[in-house]
Amino acid sequence: MIDSANGYSFDLPDLTEGIIDSGTVTISIRSSLPYLTAWYPFPSYVFPDGSTVTLRRVSEQPGKIVLASVGATTPPMNYFISLSVK
Repeated sequence: MIDSANGYSFDLPDLTEGIIDSGTVTISIRSSLPYLTAWYPFPSYVFPDGSTVTLRRVSEQPGKIVLASVGATTPPMNYFISLSVK
């Protein structure tokens, strides 16, 4: 769960300054509920009932990305982070 006050730090040892400067960092999110399998592109996830979880990128530096919730604490979610060089 990610809250708006503290955020959550994802350790990404493959995230280099080169990727930050000229590559792409793609984040996808989905509910951890087993029957909800759709991935949504960062920054928002929409549940079937219409409720939405929105995140913001607090910081990005070599080896780490910090995300925080916009609004209330997120429910348990799954995150997929893809790194690529152009």
